[in-house]
Amino acid sequence: MAPKAAACDALTRSDKLDPAVGTRLSLGECNEGLGHTASAWAAYNDAFALATQRNDASRANVAKKRADALEPKLARLTIHVTTGSSPSTTGAHRPPIRP
Repeated sequence: MAPKAAACDALTRSDKLDPAVGTRLSLGECNEGLGHTASAWAAYNDAFALATQRNDASRANVAKKRADALEPKLARLTIHVTTGSSPSTTGAHRPPIRP
């Protein structure tokens, strides 16, 4: 495992044991460095929620700014289901990912 990926894993484990705003901000930075935009965005939003809950306005502001900066880069998927479609026959497929 690459050092940066190992660091992200360690931060995730640490946050599960003792949730902390700083850990979540670091996890966001770590995932952002790996190019994992959605995971970074989620970590920043988690940091914002925790900082808000703990009345840490300064770090809530940092987390919100970082999440907002990533939001335009997130992939979006919209699924339109026609009236009368059966959930059992509705599906989504994507082409295989090439290495």
